[in-house]
Amino acid sequence: MQAVNTLESVLKPALGYPRKPLRRLVLYGWNYWFVAVFEADLVHPKKTAVVVIDLQHDFCSRKGAVCSRRGEVSKKARLGFDPRPIQAMLPRLEKFLEQARNAGVPVIFVRMNEYLGTMAPNVQRKKRDAEVKSCCVPGTPGFEYYKLKPQQGDHEVIKNSYDALSSPDLRRLLRKKKIENLIFTGAYTNFCVDSSVRSALTRGYHVIVPKNLVATVREWKAHHTSSIWNWSALFAHVVKPQEIVAAWLKTGS
Repeated sequence: MQAVNTLESVLKPALGYPRKPLRRLVLYGWNYWFVAVFEADLVHPKKTAVVVIDLQHDFCSRKGAVCSRRGEVSKKARLGFDPRPIQAMLPRLEKFLEQARNAGVPVIFVRMNEYLGTMAPNVQRKKRDAEVKSCCVPGTPGFEYYKLKPQQGDHEVIKNSYDALSSPDLRRLLRKKKIENLIFTGAYTNFCVDSSVRSALTRGYHVIVPKNLVATVREWKAHHTSSIWNWSALFAHVVKPQEIVAAWLKTGS
């Protein structure tokens, strides 16, 4: 406990929070987890959207290209990753999305299109050099939604790169709805969610991540943990879903 107090005394002035600097700073081995003060205006229904990233068969299903033991997305390796952490997250996300709809918060489903002909030249070059095959190609089963899909009133966007904000359609939709705050959910934590979180911050959005509503395959658990650490330190407000829902209920009361 003394170590935590000492760290707080050093970090409070350094981080520029003279009065209410951090709700808590917890020490886990050599890692420091930052949990910033969370305020209800960060998720106000009129200024907020929930973005659901890449819940597609090729990414999330045991029979998909990434997780099937028969699948091969690279000439150098057969994958066969374990998608159970993603699948375990889906019931929690389904409940959260229903709560978002009830609060009047727009829900936006974003899907990946990895057809090389639609990707930027530099991304095409990288995939070719790494000998990585495309998955989630429109017209194939792998492109389709896995378990959760848009409901009436939700929005759909297709992206051709890892960053959801690279989609002009998404940017136009956010401008039209005058969105200032983005809540990111979905898969994979360490790839498309991470790319989108960082991009959103750079573009001026307040970024919120419900920490148990993003997931990746079991083999990349360490990368999942690292991504959340980085977000909580610099890029996003990483909070419990219950805190977001409580703020919505308070706003509507």
